[in-house]
Amino acid sequence: MDANDSSRTSWTAEDVGKLQHDLRNPLTAIMGFSQLLQATALNTQQAECVDKVLDGARRLLDMIDAIPDRTTEEAVFTDILYIEDDPTNIRLIEGILAHRPNARLRSAVNAANGLEAARKSIPDLVLLDLGLPDRPGIEVLQELRSDSRTAAVPVVVLSGDSSPSTIAELTAAGARAYLTKPLDIVEFLEIVDDVDS
Repeated sequence: MDANDSSRTSWTAEDVGKLQHDLRNPLTAIMGFSQLLQATALNTQQAECVDKVLDGARRLLDMIDAIPDRTTEEAVFTDILYIEDDPTNIRLIEGILAHRPNARLRSAVNAANGLEAARKSIPDLVLLDLGLPDRPGIEVLQELRSDSRTAAVPVVVLSGDSSPSTIAELTAAGARAYLTKPLDIVEFLEIVDDVDS
């Protein structure tokens, strides 16, 4: 188990137990040998150094013992609905969001399915393409804004149309942000992080 694995989305009790075991083994050696050193004839400076090592080891042990408490807390996820008909674009966003384990992506391939999904389970963020097969994206945005259930949900437009007039029109209609394709990944993740916070 790699504690730095960014693709991991949750920790099981088994994961936590293994992590505790893996951390305790070297810690046991540090504490044990430090205590052996304390039993030998050390000068004042050496004794102080060993005491600091033991103190740090005990604090680390307290942190290891606290790990299960964190896993018992209910996980909080950011629910993101992406209304987009191009599977390649959906896969791209899935790949980008792999760097945000607390983000959960749902997708809808047309306006009708997207509006239904948004009303059935209110998302934390809507990503909206403008070129949908059944209705223009701006109409979807207007419906989301006019429905009391989804009026407060931030909508970010992801579009290949970079014309200033379109950007101004969608922003005036209530889009939180308008990002042009190809996406600036850093800017996109900053928006996701802002919603998550």
